[in-house]
Amino acid sequence: MQTSRSRGRARSRGVGVCCGLALCLLSALLFAQEPADPARGLKSKIVAERLAAIETLRISSAAQNEKLLLGALADRDWEVTEKAALALADRGGDASVAQLVRLCIDGPVLRMRRAGARTLAKIAPFKGTAELAKLTAGKSAAHALEALAIVAPACADGSAGGVIQRGLKSKDRSVRAAAVQCIPAMPQGLADDALAELLKGGDAELIALALDAIAASGEAHFITGLLKALHEAEVPDVLERRLIAASVASMGSLEKLGRPLQPAKQLEAFAQLGPLESGEAGARAIRLYAALARGLAVESPMAGVLSPLLVAGLSNTHPKVRKAAIVGVLRNATPGGREAVLGLAAKDTDASVRVIALCELVRALGAKDSALFAVLTESVANDPDPGVREEAAVSLGVPELSGAAVALGRALDDRNWEVVTCAAVSLGKTRDPGALAPLQALLSNADWRQRASATVGLCWLMNKDAVPALMRALGDTDPSVRRTAFVFLEQQFKAHLPEERGAWETWWKANEKRVQLVDPVAAKERRERYGYAQQAAGVFEDLDVVVLDSRGDHIQRVLDQLKIAHRTTQASKLAEAALHPGAIYVSNCTGEIEPKDVERIAWYVRAGGVLFGSCWSLTETIERVHPGILHHFETSSDVQGDVVARAVDPANPYLKDVFKQDCEPLYHLEGSHLIEVLEPERCEVLIDSPQALTRWGGGNLAAAFRSGHGLILDSANHFELQGLEVAPGVKTAEDRIAFAFDHLGMDFETWRRTQNEKWWDNALKASQKVFDFSALQFVTNFVRAKRLADN
Repeated sequence: MQTSRSRGRARSRGVGVCCGLALCLLSALLFAQEPADPARGLKSKIVAERLAAIETLRISSAAQNEKLLLGALADRDWEVTEKAALALADRGGDASVAQLVRLCIDGPVLRMRRAGARTLAKIAPFKGTAELAKLTAGKSAAHALEALAIVAPACADGSAGGVIQRGLKSKDRSVRAAAVQCIPAMPQGLADDALAELLKGGDAELIALALDAIAASGEAHFITGLLKALHEAEVPDVLERRLIAASVASMGSLEKLGRPLQPAKQLEAFAQLGPLESGEAGARAIRLYAALARGLAVESPMAGVLSPLLVAGLSNTHPKVRKAAIVGVLRNATPGGREAVLGLAAKDTDASVRVIALCELVRALGAKDSALFAVLTESVANDPDPGVREEAAVSLGVPELSGAAVALGRALDDRNWEVVTCAAVSLGKTRDPGALAPLQALLSNADWRQRASATVGLCWLMNKDAVPALMRALGDTDPSVRRTAFVFLEQQFKAHLPEERGAWETWWKANEKRVQLVDPVAAKERRERYGYAQQAAGVFEDLDVVVLDSRGDHIQRVLDQLKIAHRTTQASKLAEAALHPGAIYVSNCTGEIEPKDVERIAWYVRAGGVLFGSCWSLTETIERVHPGILHHFETSSDVQGDVVARAVDPANPYLKDVFKQDCEPLYHLEGSHLIEVLEPERCEVLIDSPQALTRWGGGNLAAAFRSGHGLILDSANHFELQGLEVAPGVKTAEDRIAFAFDHLGMDFETWRRTQNEKWWDNALKASQKVFDFSALQFVTNFVRAKRLADN
């Protein structure tokens, strides 16, 4: 029994506990209102606390903050140093210049050096430029000029012109490469002369670096030299892209300067430089006009000049010019262009022009546009070229498109199997109940490709009445027919039955009345679950990944490291691999396959599959599966070496996380097949390398194009042979760590966790611990897009 005294003691203890809790809460509130002392935080042994202190200093305006941040530049943790440098952009001044300049020169990795330069450009560009200029001789020259390329343009006084000129004449290539990026910071006359001299010299890598810098600066005075270069008879596409980007930036600056008529006059002068007699030069001019027209207001003086130039291109005698004009006119919604392109789609004498016209019209208008629908149905039935009929068949695969099913049903009798495949898949995509009968009939065709295509179409139909036909397909003699039907049934009904017709038909008799096909909303949610997965393993989850086991490349080793499930196949055994459109097929270099394998992959892609090829697979697989789009660029010497890869459009979703800020991926090329683009309007170059262009005459490293309902991606490098094992000029642990940051995109957390590991002393061991996943990330982005698009 509890006495009154014990009850009193209990009450006292309770009051004490309550008072203690109240004091703790009060202390917490006071602490929340008054941040911890950042000076003390900078001395913490915990990196997160030092980083938090830097952020406190950045957002606070206390007088001592600059001094504290300068002290943090000497921190032993590189991330702390970098964040301190960036924070000085808000809190620094002239007193910070000396240490920031030193960081620009001595920073161990590119991202730290650039952080110092960006802050200098903001807080003290004149003093920063003067101090960096003093260091542009000797061992520090390259780093000093790299920093000047960022800092000096903020001065706009050309004060660094002399040291830049000296850098341009250096015998050290790394110094010249840094100096050409400083050309926009030179006085106008010197800058124009430097660009002209550079263009005359023909060093593609240096030219590209200068053009990228000019595009970033948008200096208007460069436009005359840029347009003159674009008018040359031969301009490699790697440089054409950069010349156009720089020209657009310079033209835009003229308008911003309040001189809106000058760009129009520049275009007139461009046309007067001489006739654009070749198809290549004419198409290049059209691409320039199209790029300049993007985003222009109708009332702009430029629009009045550009629209007639683009429309005139539609009647040019060169098919290449007409194709470029089709893209330019429709993507810019140029007045008067739609009707002209409809005419080309129906009647142009060149089949490749008709294909581009159909593709771009569908993109601009949609197949439900009545005028376009009439052209599509006529084309799929009567165009003499199978490629045009194939494109029309693909374009008609749209739900709720009245009349499409009838046109596609007739196309199932086409003499070309590619057209039949595309028509059968599109017939299913219409979701028209009238598609069921013709697809069921096609399922009895003697040709396995047509039976397989019918099966894919029945899957897309999402019609319960198609299920018995799909179960009959499980008894087909062809592995692709069986696997296509099985994957659909298993994903729909989750019955976990073997790939065997009898078992499924028995199950169907017992369950037909109660089960339903997954509705489109649920299918969309499933696609997004996989499509928006952050990690590669999540994107590949439950996906059938089929890898060609070949001699040159081994992406399966990368997949093993990430624990991504896959299976392998070999040349002459592609039929047994049972490819189906829901799978992903990776063709490792060398990609050598037998003729019957080519037929199998060609069907798989046109039915909706995705093909990834590396290196020699361009020649040995891709060109054979879908010729006429990409070609092996013939070089006079073997392509052996390491080159910096550049993103053609960094904002392209296919390149998400492939090119990280302040990281320059190196592609290791071993006898690689560089890419020549035969049909630029039908494919998208995603990665190139001016370095490769300089060395071997060709610089396209990765490109993608649509084939039927599917997609083909080619990469000149290997999926696997990348990274520290083959890193050039790397001898010490410190070299490897810097290489991992600058070229593999290693993050600070990985560095912090591993910096003291002994394996950094050995290239092979380090390569097994720190990977270059950029190639796989590239593939992952395409897989993600496929999963989001399938419906």
